[in-house]
Amino acid sequence: MFKTLLKSFLTKLHYKSVMKNEALCFILSNFYQKTKKNIDLKRFYELPVKLKITLPSNFSKLLLISFLALFSGSNFAQSPPSCTQSITLPYSGNLIINSGQVLCVDGSGTLSGAVVVRSGAHLVMCGTGNVFGSLTVDPGGTYWRTPTNFFTGSLAINGNQNNNAANCTPSCSAPNEGDIGNEHSICFDGNPSAITSLDDGGATTFEWEYSNNGVSGWTSISGANSETYDPPSGLTADRWYRRRGGDCSPVQWSGYTNQIKVTVNARPTVTVNDATICEGDAAATFTAT
Repeated sequence: MFKTLLKSFLTKLHYKSVMKNEALCFILSNFYQKTKKNIDLKRFYELPVKLKITLPSNFSKLLLISFLALFSGSNFAQSPPSCTQSITLPYSGNLIINSGQVLCVDGSGTLSGAVVVRSGAHLVMCGTGNVFGSLTVDPGGTYWRTPTNFFTGSLAINGNQNNNAANCTPSCSAPNEGDIGNEHSICFDGNPSAITSLDDGGATTFEWEYSNNGVSGWTSISGANSETYDPPSGLTADRWYRRRGGDCSPVQWSGYTNQIKVTVNARPTVTVNDATICEGDAAATFTAT
């Protein structure tokens, strides 16, 4: 954007250095019709109408350098890029941040260990935490921090450092639904087997629900926060189970997995037929259905 603005401006701004008179002449569009101290504005009539500004040599050079620095400053980002990974302090361990990765560190604790920021990578200290250990920023890498962050240990900034890390945008998103298994049947008032996890979807916490018809009336199961779930014994009717996974802080939940049905077989109905025996017979035979 800045390069486009610069190009547009320079099509309207033509300048030449008049070294003998120690002046720099600018030919500007009409909207620069303004008189300041030490600036001699002289309107002259040409087609199109233009302005001539004669500036003292040193001031004109400073103005030109400042202008070019401003409009060629697109290399200086004003805020960090969106995070691709996030951790919350306190955190201890060694980290290598590779090209394309933006590691955002939030919280108020300490990041301790050895941290290396490769070329094209970003370390964003967007909380009020501090760094203890060693931090190496390779050429082409960027270390974002806030004025409240301080560092203790070995610091080697061979790349870029920027103090505008306050606007840290976490990239953490909800995990995938995952997949569960082990559909089975049990006897009436029996003990179901555990519902297994075929895919956790990348979640770090879980929530299980059950339904008595698999369509409606889903109820959260208190305390069921593991990847697998072992239903209690004593089921007397069919029951359906499903799970969802969560991640991030605050937790962002996935959609629900497939449903697993535990079928409860009904108790058998026993009908006994009458039997007749003769005196002295040892036993009678009964049939049941």
